[in-house]
Amino acid sequence: MNPIVRCSQLDRLLNCPGSRTLEEIVGKRGGDDGNEGTALHWETAWRLVRELGAAQPEGGLPALSGPEFGIPSYVAWIVDWCFRIVRDEVDPSWALEVEPELSWPFENFTLVGHLDVAATSPDGKESNDFDWKTGRIPVLPADCNWQVAGYMALRRLIYGVDKARFTIAQPWNDEAEGYERQSVVEIEAEALNRNVAEIERRVNAALEDGMLLNTGLSQCKWCVGCHCPAIQKLLHTMQVRLTPETLAGIKANLDDPLLVNLVADARTLAKPIEDATDMLKDRLKASGPITVGDRTVTLLTQNAGFRVVNPVGMFGWLKTLLRDEQLAPALSYPGTRIKDQIAVALDVPKTGKAPVTAKSVFEGGAAAFIEQKTKDVLQFS
Repeated sequence: MNPIVRCSQLDRLLNCPGSRTLEEIVGKRGGDDGNEGTALHWETAWRLVRELGAAQPEGGLPALSGPEFGIPSYVAWIVDWCFRIVRDEVDPSWALEVEPELSWPFENFTLVGHLDVAATSPDGKESNDFDWKTGRIPVLPADCNWQVAGYMALRRLIYGVDKARFTIAQPWNDEAEGYERQSVVEIEAEALNRNVAEIERRVNAALEDGMLLNTGLSQCKWCVGCHCPAIQKLLHTMQVRLTPETLAGIKANLDDPLLVNLVADARTLAKPIEDATDMLKDRLKASGPITVGDRTVTLLTQNAGFRVVNPVGMFGWLKTLLRDEQLAPALSYPGTRIKDQIAVALDVPKTGKAPVTAKSVFEGGAAAFIEQKTKDVLQFS
């Protein structure tokens, strides 16, 4: 039987073929939103079914139950945010589906994809699809994301669309940090055929080279983490013995390639180091101090920051204690969140060409109270 390759695995598999081999031994590391993300996806899907008449997948949407699938009040806005994107950006005459599972058998593998939302034009020639990323870790934008390319290939092969549009929506992204909350890509005609051919070529090459490990910013996010020998090798390269040859190559000013590689490697290692830290803390809680060589590790518990689970109640309580001029400095006003609430309160699109949008209301009304700042942001792809 040919192997099954999921679209959600493509960014990792194509950049690091050996990750598939390791995953069979270690198991895949989880995402950063877990049951909360599942609940947000399904509640969004149910709302699209109820209010926009979206078709359910074969067998229907499952009914999630149990406290582990509850949606905390501080993230409930995400369902409304995702719903409004579809409502505002999909023509009502188009066929709307939620959570469809797509599959296509290539010669050497079967490509499988699970779309969050799929919209198809009445003539069947165009698609407008969406993927919700409800975690806090940004993913690659739609125009350079292999998962999206896989979805578009399936839409071409199964539906025969001539024009495909795809949106990745990441509600937690901070645009001030250079991460788009909505990234969009559109391709059509021959570009769709080239995309299908490239997917097949790249997947075949990856499956044939299943022992090659290659660390990188995208592929290491959701792989096996600190179990990976390549990750461990990156860490070990921090230990080196100086030689006359090494000293001769050291320069007073770092060159561009070294600077870029240092920052990229640091970002690649960030998540595996975070995972290793969490595992070490768990072991220290269970067994006490650990000694390795001349190092002893202990666990010290301290008070840390807090998370507000009832913002309305918290605000009301503070209002009873503080005057307005005392309260205002204690609050944070992210622009994207304010625009979200304006859109809901006024029932207008957040952005776009409409006469009134949340963006235009914000820019007009908040102009006297804000100062626009700029910053330089590094991005890697």
